[in-house]
Amino acid sequence: MRLLASAIAQQRKENSRNTSRQLFSWMNISPNSMPTFNNSTEIRLICLCRSSKATAIAFGIHTGSKRSALFPSFASGVPCLTVARAHFALAESLAKIYEKHITYDVEHLCIAQTLLPHLWRAGVLGGRSFDVLMARFPAKVLERHLDDAARLYPYSKTLTEFRAPRWFVEAEEEALHSARRIISPHPQITNLFGNALRLPWAKPIDKAPIDKVEADQHDPPRDLIVFLGPTLARKGAYAVREAVKRMGFSLVVLGPDLEQPGFWNGLPIIRTNLQNFSWNRVHAVLQPALIEYWPRQLLRAQAARSRLGVSPNCGIAEDPDAGVHHVPFGDVDALVSVTETLLTNRGTPLCAA
Repeated sequence: MRLLASAIAQQRKENSRNTSRQLFSWMNISPNSMPTFNNSTEIRLICLCRSSKATAIAFGIHTGSKRSALFPSFASGVPCLTVARAHFALAESLAKIYEKHITYDVEHLCIAQTLLPHLWRAGVLGGRSFDVLMARFPAKVLERHLDDAARLYPYSKTLTEFRAPRWFVEAEEEALHSARRIISPHPQITNLFGNALRLPWAKPIDKAPIDKVEADQHDPPRDLIVFLGPTLARKGAYAVREAVKRMGFSLVVLGPDLEQPGFWNGLPIIRTNLQNFSWNRVHAVLQPALIEYWPRQLLRAQAARSRLGVSPNCGIAEDPDAGVHHVPFGDVDALVSVTETLLTNRGTPLCAA
């Protein structure tokens, strides 16, 4: 019986570690950054809800006589729900479900940012310490960025589509000020807080040969300039479009046109998707977005040794020697200058079908 109990306990710990790795993978955080627990700690799966629209996971952490819980949430394709109407409603529903699992003996919580205002408003955080897993700017900061962008592009409807209710903004701000710790891999988010813990991004492995000469011999021509999309004002689409008009280079565009029909009409554009995409042909990626919270494709491009022209809020530090150049959102002149630098450094790439 003792051997059986020991085997069950060991399997439970292994399942817990695997579940934690999966969580950090979804958040695009390096698994080497996973917090460690002592041998008396048990991570127990409380709730797992799956549907075509959302996946939500909640963990309870028991350490001796104390108990804590971890509440992350994920929307389909959008980890840690953004401030959008449907996602807002979903987060509210998930928060109500998770409230039922917070028993009286829970002393510490680790909560996804999207659930935070709802749980704070419900009063369940009183008398408890908590950490916040942050995936976006606070709503107050985010909306200030969106309002600035809307003044820059007053003809864009997508920049004014949705704003969070005032109670949500106020509750989030109060809760963030009361949090023990803010946890995020995004440098521009952690820079906002003195009590932040910044974790490294989980970067794709560069499978290219280490020797540059050998790499150049094996790689196909790097002739693609890419806009990752989707085509939205907040992704920097207007600035990229103007740069194409001024400079006349061909551009590969990924993702749908969500800003307006015919956005790229009359320009040398080639459409493709990630399923048919060859990263080792990418010379440079232009993505001067207002904000990129989960820069997975940018990290993937960087791992493939592509050059990047991105905004400071894209979550990747500027490093010109490594081919990473920052471009302020909406600054076409700066984008043109950076693009000229990218083309000069590597020759003039031609976009091939």
